[in-house]
Amino acid sequence: GNFMSEESVIKENKIIRNLVLVLIAFSVLLIFNSYYRMFLYIGKFGFTNLRLQVILFLFMELILFGIIIKKIVNKINNDGLIFLVIMTSFYVINLYICNDFFIGLIG
Repeated sequence: GNFMSEESVIKENKIIRNLVLVLIAFSVLLIFNSYYRMFLYIGKFGFTNLRLQVILFLFMELILFGIIIKKIVNKINNDGLIFLVIMTSFYVINLYICNDFFIGLIG
């Protein structure tokens, strides 16, 4: 038949893994670029709810990318609950921190 050899599948998985790591590296670079620009806006115009939400979202992305990198390097597959907890936690933080009162405290 037309089956791929086991060695070929392993090589392909390694290539895909490396490509995903490169993609994550570029994504992290974009996140830091976004942080830089956001703090330029904050320095010029001050905090707003939306700017604080962007900062929280970017931070959550960094944490999730860190988990994905650890998963790829250590070949861990049971992390669905971790993703759910992190995303839910940041959603709740977003609900309670991104308001005018908190902006007044930090601004």
